[in-house]
Amino acid sequence: PLHARYYSIATTMAEETGMVGIAVAVLRYKLRGQERKGVASTFLADRLPMHHEVGLFISRNDEFRLPLSPDTTVIMIGPGTGVAPFRAFLLERKLSGSKGR
Repeated sequence: PLHARYYSIATTMAEETGMVGIAVAVLRYKLRGQERKGVASTFLADRLPMHHEVGLFISRNDEFRLPLSPDTTVIMIGPGTGVAPFRAFLLERKLSGSKGR
């Protein structure tokens, strides 16, 4: 069996759409002349119909969040995390009318 793939959520609950968005880098490369591809990323990108529902589980990290005050300046550094959580943070700030930078 395949191991679970972990993706960061790129949307915010403040949008109230009932949907979860993720950002996925599709893995494709050649090795010794043979094309290789990521099982999960190419499934999501190529074989899954748009807006199709898929099963998921959420592993929460309550420590990885925006400051409580929307006026607090935030510096976002994500070595290895990708852009998804920061996209969600920016959306959250925009929807809340935040004055922070």
